Amino acid sequence: MNAAGAGRDAVAEAAIDWMLRLGPMADVADAPPAFAAWLAADRRHAAAWMRLQAATAPFAQVRRLATRSPEGARAARETLLRPRRRVLRGLAGLCVLGAGGGFVADRASPWRGWTADLQTATAQRRSWTLDDGSVLTLDARSAVNLDGGGRRLHLRQGCLLLQAVPGNPPSWRVAGGHARLDVGAGRCLLLRADGHDRVALFEGDAVLDAAGARIALRPGDAFDADARGTHRLAHGAAGMADWIDGRLAVLDAPLAEVVDRLRSYRHGLLRLAPDAAALRVQGVFPLDDSGRALAALAETLPLQVRRFGPVTVIERGH
Repeated sequence: MNAAGAGRDAVAEAAIDWMLRLGPMADVADAPPAFAAWLAADRRHAAAWMRLQAATAPFAQVRRLATRSPEGARAARETLLRPRRRVLRGLAGLCVLGAGGGFVADRASPWRGWTADLQTATAQRRSWTLDDGSVLTLDARSAVNLDGGGRRLHLRQGCLLLQAVPGNPPSWRVAGGHARLDVGAGRCLLLRADGHDRVALFEGDAVLDAAGARIALRPGDAFDADARGTHRLAHGAAGMADWIDGRLAVLDAPLAEVVDRLRSYRHGLLRLAPDAAALRVQGVFPLDDSGRALAALAETLPLQVRRFGPVTVIERGH
């Protein structure tokens, strides 16, 4: 679980994961040490768990019934089996954490971008013509700050595509969390993901500055950069800008990465089971119809996709 910067949806997902792992009738006193550590790590964790407990309060009475007699145990079992789907829908509703429905607001317009100079909402792509004639396009749920006088962009979250024109100063400085690009006239991409940045150059010239190294890029080059260094992507920049046309092109990527991209185009909560995260994916998927994209994934991978109200759960199939 990330520290204070984690979004409310991540806290909700973790709480739901613990509830599903421990069971709605679990006693906290019997929970593993890892759960106690998670609960104590952040006050938001405890608040999320309390909301889940409130939603499953009816199970406390069922649990007491189950311990009184064999007949009570049978009745409790039937009671638990019948409303399972309703209970999970209730858990899904608890993803609205914080006062004023913060989760709902964040899914529509990411809270990290509220103070950014330029931003996009969930399932929205948008382009701007900048003062020098360069064109900046943001993918869904992206946010950028501009340095008005210095041809500088700071990507706070999401993904950007810059079509840069010659100017003064002669290059744009495009910065993410770990990577910085000095871009002359040309077309480049910067994606800010969890723990790393991804850069690509489609045309023109650019220099990647990351982890103390400077790398001159050629058209078609693509790199990942994190705190440890840089890694050249074998498939290069192919397909990385297809989101401009509403497509997600995937060349042998983990399912977790694909789901992260689909989250930007889905207003509800998309929860991926840990044992499915490493499945490898290849194909082209529609971003503007995430339901169809999920159906295509379920057809080609051993997956089960279930929806409970605003929450969609992706699990390994049997």
